[in-house]
Amino acid sequence: MKGHFRHHRVCRKARGGAKDKRGQIPDRKLTDTRSAIVDKNIRAGDWEADTMEGAGKTAYIAAFVDKTTKLLRGKVMPDKTAATLNKAAIRAFRSIPDEYIKTVTVGNGKEFSGHKGLAQSLGCEIYFAHPCHSWKRGLPGRGSGLNEHTNGLIRQYLPKGTSFEGLTQTA
Repeated sequence: MKGHFRHHRVCRKARGGAKDKRGQIPDRKLTDTRSAIVDKNIRAGDWEADTMEGAGKTAYIAAFVDKTTKLLRGKVMPDKTAATLNKAAIRAFRSIPDEYIKTVTVGNGKEFSGHKGLAQSLGCEIYFAHPCHSWKRGLPGRGSGLNEHTNGLIRQYLPKGTSFEGLTQTA
């Protein structure tokens, strides 16, 4: 089998060693544990969330997209801390009726480390994509990447290297 590889050698696996605990978010629920109805994309209220950073890391955008209706709720943030993200999310969902906030699926960024408080404030469940697989927030195994696609659409108007500092919620 290894003769078919370009370098004719078998990939090596890391052995043992200490696991890095710095980047792990405690008590997170992975997408595998979501209800099956979330994966079918047939009800409104199942959201994907992500953040985008502006030039110089001076401002950020938190983007929340409903998987079924494709409704986008975005908020500008001055920093990417968990507390700031939670406030932005609560503001983003303020005008959405509670029955349309059932689940939020996020990546593994540190800005989502306050997920327990956010879930309690919004009255929903928060799920995390598998590490290094943020595009799989949508459908397990297939990865719809709706939020990644939406971020790409936003980047058409706010390309990388654009500062978000001057943005307002009405702009």
